[in-house]
Amino acid sequence: MAEFSNGAVFVAFSDSDFYYTGLSNLFSQPEFEKHQLVYDLSRIIDHLDQVISKIFSHTNKEIKVYIGKKNPFGQDCSSIITKYESKNNNGMLGILGPIRMDYQNNFSLIKYSQQIINNFQK
Repeated sequence: MAEFSNGAVFVAFSDSDFYYTGLSNLFSQPEFEKHQLVYDLSRIIDHLDQVISKIFSHTNKEIKVYIGKKNPFGQDCSSIITKYESKNNNGMLGILGPIRMDYQNNFSLIKYSQQIINNFQK
């Protein structure tokens, strides 16, 4: 998913564990040639567990798009986030990218991934 979105992808589990990948995709975007943007986003990633914990309970199965100032990961990027439900675990899934991300493609990636996880082991 990180490769197809050209962004960073995260998966958070209901027991507060999380996994992320694709940071190099995110930081290779032209916006992140600016030192301050990289610093600001790196600071958020250093505290990713706190950000995820803060938004986990407010996220539902509806796919949400957060742009700029409304983005919990920082105003200089965007995110697409949803919850998933599988037989063994519930969690959150998201893509983090630049404000100019391909929203249609990334929304579809999140929706497809959510459907696969939701249907897994049912």
